[in-house]
Amino acid sequence: DTATTEIYTLPLHDALPISRCPSPLVTAITGLLQRDPARRASIGQAHAALQAAAQAATPPLALVTTAPGAGGDASGSPLRPPWDQLPTTRSPSPPPAPPPTAAPESPPADQPSRPRRDAVIVITAAVALAAIIGGILTASRLGAAHPKLPAIHPRLVATLSDPGGEGAQTLAFSPDGKTLATGNASGSAYLWDTASHSISATLPDPHSQGVTSVAFSPDGKTLAAADANGNAYLWSGTSHSITATLADPGGQAVTSVAFSPDGKTLATANGKGYTYLWSIASYNVFAILPDPHSQGVTSIAFSPDGRTLATADVNGSTYVWSTATHRITATLADPYPSSGVNWVAFSPGGKVLAAADANGSVYLWDVATRSVIATLTVPKSGAGVNSVAFSPDGKMLVTTTSSMAHIGYLWNISARSVVGTWSDPGDQEERDAAFSPDGRTLATGDDGSGYLWQVAQDG
Repeated sequence: DTATTEIYTLPLHDALPISRCPSPLVTAITGLLQRDPARRASIGQAHAALQAAAQAATPPLALVTTAPGAGGDASGSPLRPPWDQLPTTRSPSPPPAPPPTAAPESPPADQPSRPRRDAVIVITAAVALAAIIGGILTASRLGAAHPKLPAIHPRLVATLSDPGGEGAQTLAFSPDGKTLATGNASGSAYLWDTASHSISATLPDPHSQGVTSVAFSPDGKTLAAADANGNAYLWSGTSHSITATLADPGGQAVTSVAFSPDGKTLATANGKGYTYLWSIASYNVFAILPDPHSQGVTSIAFSPDGRTLATADVNGSTYVWSTATHRITATLADPYPSSGVNWVAFSPGGKVLAAADANGSVYLWDVATRSVIATLTVPKSGAGVNSVAFSPDGKMLVTTTSSMAHIGYLWNISARSVVGTWSDPGDQEERDAAFSPDGRTLATGDDGSGYLWQVAQDG
């Protein structure tokens, strides 16, 4: 049945007299054995259920345990709603006992009765079992199976000084990793040779408006550069000339651009809540994706298979759209009230979507279940997350922050922990970051320059 297919199975009946277990105890064990992490009970929830099991015993037992967190797990995470929906199994009532042939012999005053002794055995064994199961599954879920993680020490190898001193507000590597594109606040985009660390081309915005977003096409032959004046320009990677101008239909500043994986579509978003899908063949809009609450769109990203587009807004929502039907298939609300989502990025495998908010957290969403599987909160209090990017192998995540300390963080995804940090060389707020296609180089940009870092690992 559903209960047995959705939980891990153990020979419980051989270990415990389950037929005499109170229903809350069965609920606790079933909750801890849930295969789906989103439905699995936390330590705090199991503690509450075991307390209920103790009170259901006949007579009630005093179960002395310590809950790791008030109403939550060891990390203090709030209780998850699916706990209320965990399948419960009611133990069948034991068959009626045959009529006694003689008066039962009363036990000595200092010896507990057999029902009470059985209840003590059941509850004690259950506590031990629950602790073992909960410890193993919770450790697995939180990444505690990584007692010693290799430290990452980003080493600065080059400073890409913006000729106008306007910084690298946005940046992107070409697919072959040989070129880094940066865009500044005064309206110029630069192509940098990542080997010589020199500018190979300057792409001036026709209206001298700040460059807000850049993206290479999958074949590397075209660079899309958006500006605050409401245009997205397509530049030839060889002639360094504009091949098309895509004007925002609403005349709004373009906040983000992204190519589909097949290179046939360019998505552009604006500050009034609209995302447009453009045909690269005809340079025409063929779909409009309006934000449900008419909030400014801050970031957009295609899934690796191109079937999904994620859009984030200043109201704290991330929407998942089908690129086939152009309809919303999921709404992912930022768990922190009224916190705008600044950036979204899909993992290389497409199974996880990272959404970074202005409150300093990155939520990792399971794309299939639409549930949060991990929360990464930057150590620096009060720092919002400006951007996020996955490493090509999907094992690391980089975040840039709005912290006054101007610190960036590298995260180990499986362990959900920081494994490396760096301080901005220009002592300025970092705006964007990206891994090179081979994962060996990290590019970051601040309000004054761009930087290239070698990502080194201990051991």
